[in-house]
This record gives sequence, structure tokens and C-alpha cells, in this order.
Amino acid sequence: MTDSLDWRADANCATTDPDQFFAGSETTIRTRMICHTCPVMEQCRTYGIANEPEWGLYGGLTPKERRRIRKDGAA
Repeated sequence: MTDSLDWRADANCATTDPDQFFAGSETTIRTRMICHTCPVMEQCRTYGIANEPEWGLYGGLTPKERRRIRKDGAA
């Protein structure tokens, strides 16, 4: 992806423990709450769908959810 990643500086996760975004499902609900109040959630979600990171939440979506969106073509 060639878009600038400057939006990451404004992300809520930039000031939190990054490990919680790559942990197991036990932190997913709490972590999603951080994502859903993030001012750059849409940019992060778009990045996660387009770049196919194998791990972690991006824009509040798990890898499985991002794969489903790509498969359905609803990015």
C-alpha cells in the first residue's frame, strides 16, 4: 500500500500497550472498545483489510473478520 501511514500517530493504540492488540480473544472485547472510539479507526481498518496482516486487531477487526471481508469483496 502506498498511502501514508501518518494517521497511526493519531490512533488510540499509539498511547496504549500494543501487546493487547495482538493477544488472544480474552482481550478482544476490551481492545475493540479502544478501536471503536479511535479517531482513525476507518483508516486502520482499511489498512488491515488491504495489507492482510496475519495477526492483531486493525480497525477493530480480527484477522478472521478481515479475511471474510476480503473474500466477500466488501472492503
